[in-house]
Amino acid sequence: MIPDVAVPGIAIPDAAIPDVAVPDLAVPDAALPDLAAPDIAIPDAVMPDLAVPDIAIPDAVGRPDVVLRDAASPDLAVPDTASASTPDATVSGALPRFVDPPDAGGSNQLLTCIAHLYGQTVGGVPLHPIGPVSVANPGSSPADVIVTAQLQNYSDPSPIGLHVPANGTAATPPIDLTFDFAALYAVSAPVTANATLQLASAGNAALLDAHTKSITILPKNTIYWAMPNTVGTLVDTSFFIGAFVTPHDQKKSIDQLLKDAASLSRCKSMLGYETPSCMSTPVAWSPASQTVPAGYCEVQTLQATAGTAFDVTVDATCTSLCTSNTGTFYVFTQSDWLGTQSAPLKTVDVVNTWSGGFTAPANDTYVLAACNPSTNSADRIYKITAAGDPILTGDIDQMSAIFLALKARGLQYVDVPQDFFLGAQNVRFPVETLATASANCIDGTLVFASALESMGMRAGIVKVPGHAFVAVLVADPITYPSIDPCVVSNWLPIETTMVATDTPIAAIKRDLQADLLPTVTQVFAKGCAGYPDPAGNATIFDVKTLRDLGILPAPM
Repeated sequence: MIPDVAVPGIAIPDAAIPDVAVPDLAVPDAALPDLAAPDIAIPDAVMPDLAVPDIAIPDAVGRPDVVLRDAASPDLAVPDTASASTPDATVSGALPRFVDPPDAGGSNQLLTCIAHLYGQTVGGVPLHPIGPVSVANPGSSPADVIVTAQLQNYSDPSPIGLHVPANGTAATPPIDLTFDFAALYAVSAPVTANATLQLASAGNAALLDAHTKSITILPKNTIYWAMPNTVGTLVDTSFFIGAFVTPHDQKKSIDQLLKDAASLSRCKSMLGYETPSCMSTPVAWSPASQTVPAGYCEVQTLQATAGTAFDVTVDATCTSLCTSNTGTFYVFTQSDWLGTQSAPLKTVDVVNTWSGGFTAPANDTYVLAACNPSTNSADRIYKITAAGDPILTGDIDQMSAIFLALKARGLQYVDVPQDFFLGAQNVRFPVETLATASANCIDGTLVFASALESMGMRAGIVKVPGHAFVAVLVADPITYPSIDPCVVSNWLPIETTMVATDTPIAAIKRDLQADLLPTVTQVFAKGCAGYPDPAGNATIFDVKTLRDLGILPAPM
């Protein structure tokens, strides 16, 4: 069972951060995590009540009036219209619960954002909106009946035939509903609908009994970050946010966003982990000349053992109208780069060209960065060669391109209350966010996560107290087995709330600082410590893991 969760809500200020470039990342050499995922514990609150009282068939000649026995409802009478050969039957018991959210006072509710998961298996647990219906036949003849369930105006009827032996009982399997998602998704405020359960004769379709129960349908944008189980313990259900990551929406809004981003990327393509030749080469940057805009850095990472010497050549040329004819070349350890960037191993001001050496002090991964200062008014052309075996990816370029494409659309940040991630929350799907060009932290995170997943990259939804942002696993563990998704520093984040106000590099730098990504204590991914229980306060939810568990995109 997922443990109790108490998530305090705190506001994360949107402080401006100077332009600082962040490199493509390499990761420490670690074993690939165990890909055999254990079943996730789904809290009882998201499961319907499967205990349905028996449907009693009274022993009588002919079919008398049928009485519905239900403590929650008055007795209902069905007039006798069947022939004497029709078995007698009554329905006894309420419809099972759909969902019992924490502040609903025990009322029956349908959480529309996960309605598409009913009939599926999530973390090894089958989800069904209605539990088995049991029918008892005390008569001397067998009975063939049809049990039909429906959420009126929001689903088709779901009939199940049942043969009930004489003086015996039979039960239906859990009943799934074929939802009308156009009708469900049109609900913009909680509405009441009738869930019906009917028992009819299979021979002449005569109605033997009927039951109606009011169900509250919640809008598709409502999610519960935590729910109580049947004993009232509040459990974390944040993993259902995976349903809001929709990489292939019906309006193709994510596809169009990626087309826009491709035009803004350095390589004019969005290929995910399939790094194009313009971003990578085994021993030197390719093409031989890299054009670096003001405020950016061209970077590569080198893995080296202690004492390894590198020969580095940097050729920096301003294209035109340079206000500063000096660039800067840095060498950092990866951990320092991801942290405070306070202890560069080498800092060189490059006027035009520089050649020199660098010796690795320890077995480590090193970041080489050639930066064009933000005070410069023009691009700078760099030619850099370093002996070694760099692992280069287009992560930063592609994250930056998505960021800039959203900026070009005029995406604005909308603040959220401090109790974010407590109880119920209104969350927009990416297609809605892109249509309105406004987003809070989780809305923007879902847009980025959907785009990253669409490119085949490992997206992570990072939840820290009162805030959310997105991260991407720096490379594909299948291609680079040394990449461990369980290591937090192997995830490259970006602060989506800064789209309207700052640069992509500043947004990446912000979430690498001590108040955000370094506070994360768990990666919710296969093989990681604590999986499959969410840690609650600070967790990266690996979208691929959510998919493997059965949390599929909503059919938006």
